[in-house]
Amino acid sequence: MQVEHYRPKAKVTEAQLHEGYYWVGYEWSNLLLSCSKCNNKKRNHFPIAGVRVSTPALNVNGLPDDASRLANSPFFLNEQPLLLHPEIDRVEDFFIFKPDGKIEALNNNPRALETIKTCNLNRKDLIIKRLKILNGLFNEIQLELKELAAGTISTANARYSIKRIFQKIFSLQNTDKEYSRFGYFLFTKFDNFFTERFPTAQQQDAVRKLFQLFLKDQL
Repeated sequence: MQVEHYRPKAKVTEAQLHEGYYWVGYEWSNLLLSCSKCNNKKRNHFPIAGVRVSTPALNVNGLPDDASRLANSPFFLNEQPLLLHPEIDRVEDFFIFKPDGKIEALNNNPRALETIKTCNLNRKDLIIKRLKILNGLFNEIQLELKELAAGTISTANARYSIKRIFQKIFSLQNTDKEYSRFGYFLFTKFDNFFTERFPTAQQQDAVRKLFQLFLKDQL
């Protein structure tokens, strides 16, 4: 993991004459934890839809004003940044994950589109890792249903095992988990990612009912 500057501190790719947001170089809200690949893609990019700020707001002592250095300060409001800030923006309101492992902009939101493009969020390795999580969980559910149908495990044991799998899916959306926003969609859009993948209507109905029981804490 690396530390990335949301607003670049030395120069801005989209504004060649800009000297960079040097006054927020050590501002905590401007520092984001990032994987090296996203960081290398983002670099000094900071596209905006509004008017770019080029100099800091100064206090009575002629120094950069503390309040105006915050990433979501009214001082920066008119810039209208096109890159999402994961600690300010609720990213699930902008993105939607698909069962094929790709990420899309919800309603073609321009900020989501720009963030996906700039950080290359649909690169092959990310899609593979998302699918690895999804397919692993689906295979676990499928195995329990197969063993139940074959009579090698009891109904009680199958329900217990499936409940543990559902708990694992639920925990994936915790913010301390890797791919937590993907996990959020796996849980909140369970039918799209899991139920609809089963080949028969009978299996789909069974999985859907089991998940509903889990949501009611009755599984």
